[in-house]
Amino acid sequence: MSLHIKKIHLKSGTAHQVFYWEYGRQRTKYFPPEIPLKIVKKWAIDKKRELAFRKTGLMDYYHEMMTESMLLSNLPSWIMKEREHLVSRSTLVRNIGAVKNFMEIVGDLPCGSVDLPHIKEFIQARLKKGMQAEGINNDMRNLRSVWSVLRENNVVGSNPFSDHAKRIRLSTPVKELEVLSLDEIEQCFQHLDSPMIRDAFMIIRYTGCRRRSIAVKTGYWSNVLQWQEIDFKKGYIPIIQKGNHRKLIPLHPDLHSWLLKRFVELGNPTGNLITCYADTVTRKFKKAFLAAGITKKIDPVHGLRHTAATKLAEAGCTAADIQSILGWESIEMAQKYVHLSMERKRDVITNL
Repeated sequence: MSLHIKKIHLKSGTAHQVFYWEYGRQRTKYFPPEIPLKIVKKWAIDKKRELAFRKTGLMDYYHEMMTESMLLSNLPSWIMKEREHLVSRSTLVRNIGAVKNFMEIVGDLPCGSVDLPHIKEFIQARLKKGMQAEGINNDMRNLRSVWSVLRENNVVGSNPFSDHAKRIRLSTPVKELEVLSLDEIEQCFQHLDSPMIRDAFMIIRYTGCRRRSIAVKTGYWSNVLQWQEIDFKKGYIPIIQKGNHRKLIPLHPDLHSWLLKRFVELGNPTGNLITCYADTVTRKFKKAFLAAGITKKIDPVHGLRHTAATKLAEAGCTAADIQSILGWESIEMAQKYVHLSMERKRDVITNL
């Protein structure tokens, strides 16, 4: 059974890429320099074991074996072990807190047996305790992330928190979305401490993409923007949207010149344009926000995304145009920005 680990020497360190065959096709998994080789080897061993079970037609037994050995009470230590090199400490704390809250309501169940009735029981119990809808939705997001990693490691066969996402999400009041001024964007950019993070900042600013479109979210997912995919001649950049669909977005002139300059500086590179993790991008952005003295209560990555959507709305783009560019599944989210833009215009008119 062929499975090969290849070293990739980068300026920031040594990355690794695992090559293997699955379902008759060669597949790869990319691990940035921050991930130790021992973690890469462990993933390769687990993948080899999974492929062996699949080849012998015993996947049902494999999932049953993995599921039976993993209870909710085992998850906190498992999360620390599997994700400590992949996400920030604060993310780990939120993940573990959500798991403990969930177990407190539904009991110490096998991870693979968790389904919609348990999730509904958890939501109802939290509502009775006076928990706000936004807080419960945050728990759902954290649990969805944990179960995604469980699924990627073949500990469970499905992710009920993703499968039933629309049915379990609670409605929350529409908030006024804060956006960044051009001056704030420029100040933040000047305080970024590495060229690669500046690359990420420029792409998100001028495309409004999500961070997971350009930076890996875990060590086991490599479907992100590659240098060789950017078409400098025609002026297009492929942005990965929900469902792992690539959508061609026209390159803004400023983004085109920036990326072309970086492409030449790096000597016609190939592979992932951003070689750090998505949480690292957020952490670097937050550090730059603080250094720039920006006090708005806004996530720095989503702040750029909100700003891009608002600018498009103010420029006269329809909700359908905004939805298409920013990649929302429904048009309602885009309509929110169009509505907010009209409200701002009314505020301006009243000052005439």
